[in-house]
Amino acid sequence: MTKTATTRNPATKRRSPETESAPEAPRVTKQQIVVELLKRPEGASIQELMDATGWLSHTVRAVISGINKDRSGKREIPRHPIESVRKDGTTVYRIVEPAA
Repeated sequence: MTKTATTRNPATKRRSPETESAPEAPRVTKQQIVVELLKRPEGASIQELMDATGWLSHTVRAVISGINKDRSGKREIPRHPIESVRKDGTTVYRIVEPAA
């Protein structure tokens, strides 16, 4: 006598009433977090961005560089012009909104 393996279909998994009615929250990416911090009037330092994302400094700088480049709409975060200002020995980055 041989055993046959059964696989469960995740679509048929039973769900509790609380799970069925709860709408799914939109996913927030770390890049979106960086953009939101850079949109603040005071901007954000590399350390603030590292603390918010858990990334190392070289990763934060790479994302800032990528946000500043134009790739013809081939990504989820559109291009933003970035300004850097040195304050009290720390470089602060912020997104500069174009003048209307």
